[in-house]
Amino acid sequence: MVNFVSTYPNLALAIALVIFVLLLAWVIYLTVLIKTYLRDKRGILKEVGKRGIDQVLRDLQKQIKKLNLDTKELYNISDQLSKIAIQSIIKVGIIRYNPFGDAGGDQSFSIALLNSNDDGLVISSLHGREGTRVYSKPIEEGKSKYHLSDEEIEVMKKAQGQ
Repeated sequence: MVNFVSTYPNLALAIALVIFVLLLAWVIYLTVLIKTYLRDKRGILKEVGKRGIDQVLRDLQKQIKKLNLDTKELYNISDQLSKIAIQSIIKVGIIRYNPFGDAGGDQSFSIALLNSNDDGLVISSLHGREGTRVYSKPIEEGKSKYHLSDEEIEVMKKAQGQ
């Protein structure tokens, strides 16, 4: 190596200068990287400085356990709400009509009250001169074991969005 430096001093100086520049660039890169890391982590480092890393990690572990318990509780609540929602009345349709030509106005009505499975009931009120009659017919999966009038079929379709 000494022979090389004494034989080619300019070349050896150029190689040393290139190595020096590369090492300097590497040091600058690492310095910027560390400063960026420390700036991003300043809040955590302040907390560690106040309480110590062990305490910070214990507190974070407690928070994670609590979040896991809260998540499980929220999942259970969501599951209960889903079960309730399936049985809840969410589809409603109503129509007014005149079933008899001799009575005035649309005083009669049919209303369909259905859940998401199309279970529920249809209530019809028929108003005539001699009185008012109210009928209720159970609905299961969009069908009734009782005969449905045209108005009741129409109100069911209306409730189902058809």
